[in-house]
Amino acid sequence: MPKKFDDNWKRNSVTGCHNWKGRMTATGHGRFEVEGVWQFSHVIAWERNLGVLLKERQGIEHTCENPACVNTDHMIIRDLVVHTDSA
Repeated sequence: MPKKFDDNWKRNSVTGCHNWKGRMTATGHGRFEVEGVWQFSHVIAWERNLGVLLKERQGIEHTCENPACVNTDHMIIRDLVVHTDSA
């Protein structure tokens, strides 16, 4: 998976975002298939690069405000209730 996943994003030299080029949701979030299950690409990047699994009722906020970004330097974990309220 790592090679194929990394083939699906491209770094923006101005913003530093790692913009997802693969499948996208209607809201602009990347999607990637792992073992037959479609997942959000930013969650995969977070868990793979940082080794930290999201707990129940947690979500990832893009500090760059770019839902297609998979750069973990541009993400923070938020309580799901707080995260959805801040949108």
